[in-house]
Amino acid sequence: MKCTKATKLLLARGIYAAHALAAVTYTSREFETVDIVVVSVCMLALLIETIVTIKSSSGEWKWFLPSVPIYLCIILWCVWKLEMTLLDKRLSFRETNDTCVASCKGFEVMTCDANGQVEEDNKNSKVVEECESITTKSALIQQTIMLVLIGCRWILPKGEMTRDQLSQLLLVFIGMAADMLEFSSESLKLKDTACSKTLICFVLIIWSWSLLQFAIGLTATKARKTRVAGTGMGTRSAVTKICHCCETEIWAIMTTVVMQDGPYLTMRLYLLFKYKIVDRQMLFFTCKNALLVFLQSYRLYVILCTKEKDEDLSTITDEEKAEMAMTVESGDDEKNTIEENKNEMKVGLCQLKEEIETIPEDELVNGDDMKAVEADENEADENEPTTEKNNGGEIMTVEADNETAENENGGEMITVEEKNDN
Repeated sequence: MKCTKATKLLLARGIYAAHALAAVTYTSREFETVDIVVVSVCMLALLIETIVTIKSSSGEWKWFLPSVPIYLCIILWCVWKLEMTLLDKRLSFRETNDTCVASCKGFEVMTCDANGQVEEDNKNSKVVEECESITTKSALIQQTIMLVLIGCRWILPKGEMTRDQLSQLLLVFIGMAADMLEFSSESLKLKDTACSKTLICFVLIIWSWSLLQFAIGLTATKARKTRVAGTGMGTRSAVTKICHCCETEIWAIMTTVVMQDGPYLTMRLYLLFKYKIVDRQMLFFTCKNALLVFLQSYRLYVILCTKEKDEDLSTITDEEKAEMAMTVESGDDEKNTIEENKNEMKVGLCQLKEEIETIPEDELVNGDDMKAVEADENEADENEPTTEKNNGGEIMTVEADNETAENENGGEMITVEEKNDN
């Protein structure tokens, strides 16, 4: 694992160094001299940072990546040098022609010969070629900066970040890079800023400042802290509030607003109201930055309100916690009882099903047989009263016969007695 981290570190630093040297070599053709001292110092600093990072136990810096600013020092030096050279050409052209050109085609000056034929100035055509070469190199370096920064952040060890957090970070970087490229390409090509050294310097400073976001590792995760319950609502310590304000998500929002959306919005509003620049792209990206600043502020407000609610919950007393725990336990007991009853019913149904399956098929009664049995039982119930009535009539007949027999016997006995008297 440690060997893999070291390989990733060396690969990312190697890409930084290779791209920086390629940019210096690519732009050196436009300049008579190259500042070797700046390049050498930055390369030496990158080498020292690589050695220190490999020997460290974590294998990567947690909150700040020093290799990114070192790389940006070299690469931004090339961009600044190209833009300042292009500015000097525009200023010199304005001195001779009393006009400011924003594009390279503006350097073309047409002259007429004695016959009225339009002919090009060879000197100006050379300036046009130089301007196009410088513009192409500057745009190419700016675009490759974004690709190198995003690719190397993907290659570097993710540290305490999860894969999900790293993927989200890379997606955010892609969105940031698109906005950065648009800001630099759009603002530097405006006619009102093309010949203003102050405005060009401000645009480059703001753009360089926003690139430092790639050096900040704001997605490092923290261990979940246990809440400490207070004795009342008013026992919030200042240390707790400061810790809430220093959380990763809050710092990420603040960084985005302070380093990118805020400065971009300010610069675009200044150009819009000061120089009356009414352009569809300018209006769109100005509204976009304003909306992002508003949404980030709203997100910050929601997070702070959520933290206050969490603090209110953390101030619950021990007695209230005990009552809540007892309530939860009683609810859990009731749930357990219900689950046990359900399980017993399921077991009983399973046993009944097994008993039914053990009964032979001959003993099982079909639905039609059950109906026939019920009909026979109903007929038997209807016949029982008639039988009782018949039995009652027979009893009465037998009793009447007995009385008649007794009467006859009584008569005979009386006759016998009379005879004896005689």
